[in-house]
Amino acid sequence: MASIKVKLTDLQNGGRSLSNTKSTNRQNGGRSDTREYITLTELGIYEAVIGSKKPQAKQFKDWIYNTIKQLRQSVGLEAYEAFRMLDKQKQREAMDIIKTGIDKPERRHYIKVNSIANKAIAIKYGYPKAIKKEDMTPQQVAERDEIAQEVAKLMTLNDKYGLDISVSDAIYSRYGK
Repeated sequence: MASIKVKLTDLQNGGRSLSNTKSTNRQNGGRSDTREYITLTELGIYEAVIGSKKPQAKQFKDWIYNTIKQLRQSVGLEAYEAFRMLDKQKQREAMDIIKTGIDKPERRHYIKVNSIANKAIAIKYGYPKAIKKEDMTPQQVAERDEIAQEVAKLMTLNDKYGLDISVSDAIYSRYGK
């Protein structure tokens, strides 16, 4: 994998730490240079650029977007199909909230997150009953993922503090019931 050396002062990434990096001291003709450098892998370069606010980063982000769009189109994927691939990551994030936030997570917790999120979308869009995720539009799936994370967070707070609130009622009332 390719790598590049970058001065730490040139790498402004909003205070976030980067993965795929290695700190090194630069040797300059046998004497040590006091400036610190890190080595970025290709993935680390993308991570640094995507997190950067510099004008050059904006140009590179635009290039990445256009390249990915061309690749997607060249293999015949519609935008919503590419989105569905990203959806799996969002789903995992909601489930990780339950896994790390509930004292003893059980299968029923994961099912509850999905059931409440599906019904909340149905309520928001005026459907008489919950709809399956595969029957949702890409926009509804995106909203559903956000709702699932809200449900998971509320469930963990309810568990952590013994709040004894109805998570489903709280979520449904927010979306129009």
